[in-house]
Amino acid sequence: MRWAIALMVWVLASPLASAQLSGSSFGGSRGFGGGSSGGGSSFGGGSSFGGGSSFGGSSSSGESSFDRMERERREREAREAERRRAEEEERRRREAEEARRREEERQRQLAADRALPAADRAQLGRRFGERFEYPEPLGAVQGLSHAPEPSFAADAPPSHSATIPAASSIATWNYRHEPNWLGGAVVGSFFFLFAFMFSLAGGALSKASASRRARRSQSRALGAVPRTSGGSCEIRRISLGFDWSQRARIQQALERMAKSYDMRSAHGMHGAASEAAQLLIDALPAARYGMFQRYLESTQRAERRFFDLAQDLKSRFRHDTRRGGRTDFRAKAHEGQGLVVVSFVVGATRHLGPMSSRLDRQSIAHLLQAAVRISPQELVALEVVWSPSAEMDRMSSLELETVYPELMPLDSSSLGGISCRYCGAVHAAELPKCPACGASR
Repeated sequence: MRWAIALMVWVLASPLASAQLSGSSFGGSRGFGGGSSGGGSSFGGGSSFGGGSSFGGSSSSGESSFDRMERERREREAREAERRRAEEEERRRREAEEARRREEERQRQLAADRALPAADRAQLGRRFGERFEYPEPLGAVQGLSHAPEPSFAADAPPSHSATIPAASSIATWNYRHEPNWLGGAVVGSFFFLFAFMFSLAGGALSKASASRRARRSQSRALGAVPRTSGGSCEIRRISLGFDWSQRARIQQALERMAKSYDMRSAHGMHGAASEAAQLLIDALPAARYGMFQRYLESTQRAERRFFDLAQDLKSRFRHDTRRGGRTDFRAKAHEGQGLVVVSFVVGATRHLGPMSSRLDRQSIAHLLQAAVRISPQELVALEVVWSPSAEMDRMSSLELETVYPELMPLDSSSLGGISCRYCGAVHAAELPKCPACGASR
């Protein structure tokens, strides 16, 4: 009974079962080509775990660059689907035509074979029996296991003089199999050595694979991402996970910023970026998770890179609280007091300086400062995404590590998922008691 209760609570507490993350965002883009594209762009939407919203993205003067790219993407996908459908129909038509041609040829050949004289048909039957749909029997002889080959001479009837010898007249040999102990030992030693070497090779490959995964994870956390050679634009992403001591203050401050700045102007975007960066710097003592990335792109590719990165961040939630999404959340006991993840993404027409090789609070503060230490004209894109955005929508550290697997712990504090020592149920480490059985940590 205790294990059944623990399993039920674990299922209910798992991120995939209870994830109802809300989220919000604000930002825009003036185009990486140096000129305005008709106002800022903001883009929302989500798919998997929760929701969010965005503001400042649309322009009253026309279609924004991000809306245009999204429309072009949908049009390309529709054209590609239509092309694949036409190719599939053409392939099926060719296959049906080929099958019909082969059947007509087979029927013509069968009709020609049946029109031959009986002797010729018999000869064809012996050589190409499969060509006849219903081959005529060539005769049967009592006591024979097969039909003899007839003679087709005009003056000589088929001869059936062949006989099968009796089973008693067939010579047989009896063999006695003696075990070959030496040969068996040699073969067994060979297979034992092969299995031993295979296990050693498998262990070495497993260790090498784990080492490569660890290096990739560390490189991803430290911002080591593919860079476009000679790119003049830079896109920088900094994501931080703050604990419950600063969660509510950060959510309220970002909500206020979303309503205060006009993302369609260069100075409004730069002001919002500067205030958001300072807010994150001030709250760094409460940051428990973090990561950063850097992309160097050409002016032609930078806008698409920025758009894809922002879309990926917004796909982590499904409830857009600023665009009429769900707001009636209820905090659950197994989620604790909750954390909030804030992603700060900027795009500039020049490089923002070198990236740090360490992932700590001091390095993150330096990266945030460098991201806004440029002129308003050089800062051409901004997106600030935070989740959850609703006060009563809580995200535990266990859920955070599932929804944001790229975030790395900033210190050795005990967060994430742990197993209860009493019932074995997995729960968030910040909870004082196991939600399944009530046992204290």
